[in-house]
Amino acid sequence: MQERETGQMLLNVAEQHQVSAVYMQRLLEVAQEHGIDVRTALQSAGITPAALQRRDAVCTVGQRLKILDYVRNTRRIPGLGLLVGVRIMIPDHGIVGYAMLSSARLKDAMNIVARYHQLSNPAVRFSYHIEGDDVVTRKAPILPFDEYAQVYHLEEMLACWIPIGALLQQGTMGFTEIRVPWPKPDYAHLYEQMFKCEIRYNQVDCGARFPRALLDAPIRLASPETALLCEQQCHILADQQDNEGEVVRAVRRVLFSQPGRFPTLEDVAATLNLSSRTLRRRLHGSGTTFREIVENLRMDLARRYLGTTRIPVKSIAFLLGYTEPSNFHRAFKRALGITPETFRRAAVAEAEAGQKAPKKSRKSTEPAG
Repeated sequence: MQERETGQMLLNVAEQHQVSAVYMQRLLEVAQEHGIDVRTALQSAGITPAALQRRDAVCTVGQRLKILDYVRNTRRIPGLGLLVGVRIMIPDHGIVGYAMLSSARLKDAMNIVARYHQLSNPAVRFSYHIEGDDVVTRKAPILPFDEYAQVYHLEEMLACWIPIGALLQQGTMGFTEIRVPWPKPDYAHLYEQMFKCEIRYNQVDCGARFPRALLDAPIRLASPETALLCEQQCHILADQQDNEGEVVRAVRRVLFSQPGRFPTLEDVAATLNLSSRTLRRRLHGSGTTFREIVENLRMDLARRYLGTTRIPVKSIAFLLGYTEPSNFHRAFKRALGITPETFRRAAVAEAEAGQKAPKKSRKSTEPAG
């Protein structure tokens, strides 16, 4: 009885967290290959196949847990988390993934994950630290999963770093160690095939180790401007996440799902499996409107782009979804009382003044050489 109540409490908490439905789709792909009927699995979570057709579709962590339970009770799939995780491509992580793809070096991409991972996957926490000549990563479940779900989520996150390694010049993360807090399973050969390094079982935590020198490895698709734009969108989402209702957070997440594109209300409603009318009503209940959310996001991004990049104002207008630069000018002046050009000049002048200001001397905290 107590176990059932604990499970229901977990589902109630998990229903409050939304993730990209791509994670669920990857799980269903593996399940289908093992003979599990996908339609029935979706029914167990109250999801229609049509709801997953959109690239930017979302679901709740609770719905994904229901799918996982269905798969577990239908057929045993050894190493399910590993098999799913290795299929998760970088763009599957949404705006966090785009920021990683365009980062200059592996270190930049890892910092993005460490700061903003919960925007794409709120089920697991990620961190890393330097230990001598090694980088040591650590993964830990955030929600109170049962043992099966905990192993699944941690294995999934371990394996999803393999596609990330493929972005590097070397084509691999170069793992030297994988640690997991459970006994050696009967599918240990999957660990050996995927990671090609020492696997340590029955450890106190879950994570990996690889050479510190790899942090400076360049990313093949590096694009500094795109990386900056994506990271700033991540920052806005994370900064405002705790101060809004769930429906507003969900709308923001969809609006930021693809850099440089702002979906319509109808598109967002379809992604959230709602009618346009229902979405308007729920936003009204949260004290806002779709238009207000879009305009506030545009102005937040506009201030960051104008103040921290050299992107032409005309290009910023199109990045923010304005069909004409003049529309952007009017909206910016209406919101801030000045033109974008005036705002940029003031931001540049302030930055230059800060650079010229004398810095206070202070004693070095570095150890003596």
